[in-house]
Amino acid sequence: MAQADEARAKKIISGSCFLCHGAEGDSSSEVFPRLAGQHHEYIAKQLANFKSGARKSTAMRDMVAKLSPDEMLAIGKYF
Repeated sequence: MAQADEARAKKIISGSCFLCHGAEGDSSSEVFPRLAGQHHEYIAKQLANFKSGARKSTAMRDMVAKLSPDEMLAIGKYF
């Protein structure tokens, strides 16, 4: 992953994702899915699905509302 993408992903993750999914994507709660080890395209697709409403979660929809497809992919690659 390019350094710029990694830096952007870390900024987003430290601002939002880590609260539920952990800083490294290894959630300590069964309520929140583990992201570490998931394929980056799968994570990006799920984030896009939350944004579009194809996958339902008000909390996740709000978290991803301002993310671009490139940012979603960068997050996926980070984990």
